[in-house]
Amino acid sequence: MRLYAGAGDTDVSIGNTRTCARTLAGQGARVRVVEQGAVDHFGSLAVSAPQVVRLFDGVRG
Repeated sequence: MRLYAGAGDTDVSIGNTRTCARTLAGQGARVRVVEQGAVDHFGSLAVSAPQVVRLFDGVRG
C-alpha cells in the first residue's frame, strides 16, 4: 500500500499519514509513505495522481 503526502498540506498533515502507516504496518500491512515535498493538499494530488496512474498501468501490464 502507498500513502501519498505533502509536507505543506495543512488539511491532512503528513504526521497523520505517518501515524496511519505505522498503524497499518502494526496490523501486518506493507505500507510505503511517498512524500511529495513541500506541496499543499491539492498540490500533493497534482503530483501524486500521475504516479498512481503509472503504478496501476504497470500492474495492469
